[in-house]
Amino acid sequence: MSLPAETRADIVKRACEAVVARPGAAWTSARLAQAGGTTPVRLQRAFREVLGLSPRDYLVACRRKRFLEAVRGGGRVTDPIYEAGF
Repeated sequence: MSLPAETRADIVKRACEAVVARPGAAWTSARLAQAGGTTPVRLQRAFREVLGLSPRDYLVACRRKRFLEAVRGGGRVTDPIYEAGF
């Protein structure tokens, strides 16, 4: 059963907003799917169709962004590594 495009976009939006709200959380597939209001399989499909990447790739990109922003702010490199979740 396929979901309408609008519903897929809503699922991805809810999941992404949850990650932005709690970037340091330990996001599992199940937790991220719950935030999106769906199952892990549907979340995976929705991310692929809407963003062209997996939920895991999205999480890694968010961590990378947080790390780069912290490093550009100056200071030690090790602190931003841990703060970004690596």
